[in-house]
Amino acid sequence: MQAVLQIVEKLEQGKRAYFFLLLIGLLFFLPGLNSLPPTDRDESRFAQASKQMLETGNYVDIRFQEVPRYKKPIGIYWLQAASVKLADQPLDVIWPYRISSSLGALATVLLTCFFGRRFFNRRTGLLAGTLVVSCLLLGVEARLAKTDAALLATIVTMQGALGLLYLQRHERLKGRWPLVLLFWVACGAGVLIKGPLPPVIALSTILALSLADRQLTLFRAIRPLPGLLLLTAIVLPWFVAIQNATGGEFMQKAFFGDFLPKLLAGQESHGAPPGYYLLLFPVLFWPGSLLVVRYLPDLWQKRSDDAVRFLFAWIIPAWIVFELVPTKLPHYVMPFFPAIALLTAVGLSQATELEQTPGRWRRRLSLPAVVLWFAVALLLALGLPLLPFWFKQFQPWHLLPLV
Repeated sequence: MQAVLQIVEKLEQGKRAYFFLLLIGLLFFLPGLNSLPPTDRDESRFAQASKQMLETGNYVDIRFQEVPRYKKPIGIYWLQAASVKLADQPLDVIWPYRISSSLGALATVLLTCFFGRRFFNRRTGLLAGTLVVSCLLLGVEARLAKTDAALLATIVTMQGALGLLYLQRHERLKGRWPLVLLFWVACGAGVLIKGPLPPVIALSTILALSLADRQLTLFRAIRPLPGLLLLTAIVLPWFVAIQNATGGEFMQKAFFGDFLPKLLAGQESHGAPPGYYLLLFPVLFWPGSLLVVRYLPDLWQKRSDDAVRFLFAWIIPAWIVFELVPTKLPHYVMPFFPAIALLTAVGLSQATELEQTPGRWRRRLSLPAVVLWFAVALLLALGLPLLPFWFKQFQPWHLLPLV
């Protein structure tokens, strides 16, 4: 343990933490990027729509073959089209369309470390980044040409800026303008990628903190009037262009045909009862989920700390909303993982103190959590090598012992 602590102390100094996280991020996210075939139906649809943009030169309208694809805004298609052009590869090669997801995943890891260092200390930032980079779900999304990894980078930026504004809410306004601009620009970029999700998360965080603190200081700190004008300036030009190009059809299909049905019923056979995400969490955040159960409950007692309070406000209100929405997919809760990683890293940094004063929740959950974690580990170790057989792709049995 002493040797491990010495390694951590060396890595957390200066810029070493970022280089370390960048290195392991490349090791975790790059394998399979160019060899995996399209593995998700949404990935194929996003890539095909981006391909058609490049072929037609129409970067306003979104088409999947001859059918309008008006489920998501334009942001991800622009990112994929730009990455394909920069890669200078044939348009039917899948891996350039995945570059925006891989870069989004890497940015998420580095940003989690960056904001963790400023919320708490260097060690917490390094540990949180390590938990995020090793997260199973992020590793999957980093290899798919979809919205979620790129969106996560914008949400971490937005929430990180909001968190720093919360910590500095009693200071003079003049020094906070860069954070205000960063918050609104990141929010606007997130809206262009996946619609209203980033504002929903930001608003739920602000409302929770305002209720907990019984004041509107944070709401005033984000400068809502100029901020909304900036957000409108980012989003409105394309929105007006697509509305004009489609005669108002985009808004009709995006809101009434995609967003609203998800709130009312399980869309496309993706319905699930409340508690679905909580049950899946040990798998989605594996292997860090074991540490979450061990340290996160006790940190609730430290919620008087501003940074800890902010992270709980980031997670709890919006998570409850997501559990109540009928349509559920595993990656929908990924925007909360950086906050969970930061809280868990705080627990790791204060492990000695927490171990000396064990909370009742940790005592009750420790054994079931360990058993569940090892069950998930065994399932992943044995199940992943068998997937090629499931998809009718042969894999020699003699490789299983190596796994």
